Amino acid sequence: RIKPGTKGNLGGHDKDAYFIAAALTPTESLTIDASYYHFDISKEFAAAYTLEEFARGLNCAPIAGINQLYCGRLPVNDTLVADPRSYGLQSKSNFYRGNIDWKINDQFTATYLVGRVKSTASAFGASNQVYTTPGTIITFLGTPNGDLKATSHEVRLAYDDGQNIKAMGGIYYFDTTDVLNIRVANLPALQSTPATVANSTPASGVQTQLVEDWAGFGELSVDLMDDRLNVTLQGRYSEEEKETRSSTTPVVFKKKFKEFAPRVSVQYQVAEESLVYASAARGTKSGGFNATVFVESERAYGPDTNWTYELGTKNRFLDDRLQINGALFYTKWANLQVGGFPSNIPPGVVVAAIVLNSGAARAYGLELEAVAVVTDNLTVNFGGSIADPKFKQNQFIQGGITGLCDNVVCARNGDVSGNLLPRQSKEQFNAGFTYEAELAADWTAYVRGDVAWQSSQPLEPQNLASIAGRTVANASVGAIYGNYELQLWAKNLFDETYISGSNVDTGRNNTRYTPTLGASRTVGVTARARF
Repeated sequence: RIKPGTKGNLGGHDKDAYFIAAALTPTESLTIDASYYHFDISKEFAAAYTLEEFARGLNCAPIAGINQLYCGRLPVNDTLVADPRSYGLQSKSNFYRGNIDWKINDQFTATYLVGRVKSTASAFGASNQVYTTPGTIITFLGTPNGDLKATSHEVRLAYDDGQNIKAMGGIYYFDTTDVLNIRVANLPALQSTPATVANSTPASGVQTQLVEDWAGFGELSVDLMDDRLNVTLQGRYSEEEKETRSSTTPVVFKKKFKEFAPRVSVQYQVAEESLVYASAARGTKSGGFNATVFVESERAYGPDTNWTYELGTKNRFLDDRLQINGALFYTKWANLQVGGFPSNIPPGVVVAAIVLNSGAARAYGLELEAVAVVTDNLTVNFGGSIADPKFKQNQFIQGGITGLCDNVVCARNGDVSGNLLPRQSKEQFNAGFTYEAELAADWTAYVRGDVAWQSSQPLEPQNLASIAGRTVANASVGAIYGNYELQLWAKNLFDETYISGSNVDTGRNNTRYTPTLGASRTVGVTARARF
């Protein structure tokens, strides 16, 4: 076996994790706790394949007789090949967390939280081709390769009058340094030399992003009408400064983004078993810079904001044996951020994906969920949602595949008015059951099953290519004895072959779609002990 490299289990992984936690209560009013988490992740090369212009795998938007894009459902290919030197994400992460709670008196409690993250990552993937001609050069793309460090602090003060008023306020600080080194290893076919940082070269320079975020937040909750009516006001003001550097340019891109995110919610208890609620909230995602672009208009991207309105109800019937919840929602976005690739990528240059603003969009829909206790042993559940997420009228997007549009399958001016948002399913449904039975004293056995379905998803704002909907079932059986549990489980029980997602890369003068297959049937055993 080549190391680092694949073990032949495409899409597989090994994940090792452990944590240590300790708590100290020096006085009745003071609690101190700390924890440490370590994650060691080794992923195989993804179960993926390519449809690309060079291999004549595309089917629409021809230029000089060669199709540039794919229109329709991406075909599922379950016969995959990969160079054994390819490997997926290899990462080590350490998380440190500390918490201090001080109950000042019956009304006030102060809390301090601190967190620290250190992570390093590496990956090298090939072109999904196995070449049998000696001397053929295979390009392995190494991304992500780099390190991330982040620290956060939060101080908050909570108030509870013990009757009908609760309040909370605090400040938050966060800073991070994220270093991304995209590399390329050009290695001869049919050899055992592994792809590593040591024998690779930079593809587009080292990109470093620095983020510093200050925020103040608060909440006020009031119970009225004998606690049947609750009104809650929340707000968060943040100032986030982003700085992006690239080793390919001396220019440093830096900007501060100021955002306010309010939320108001009202809840009314119609009866003991039924309530209705309404809420309105503003969400924000700050803008930033793309380190490597070839059209300066794609250098910066603006903040993404949205308003979400929700009206819902929660109900319990039949002595709490049946629960039915439902909600209507409406969301509208401004300057929606979507992923894409830079325009005009020079031949032979490999770059990371960038962020683009795609204009205004909206979504409305319905969510339902139900849980029923059929017998003392059997519980069933159901959930579903129907949504209609679309771009508004007169919306245009540049970058991505827009430069390849021919005014037949898509508009050259980037018009995406009325199109579905990429990577969104309009319908999703799930159902499941749990059956439990006591076998003997202190012994309980159970059987669980669930099935989930979601509809197709477009891959880009132009809605040309899409991935088909899918249905995936899971099951488990287990036994519990006191504080011990043994479980046999299966994910994707019927071994459904489906595409879970796909990149659309228009760079390097070669349009490439890279569908990734969802995990095949996976069976495992889990043992738990609670102390």
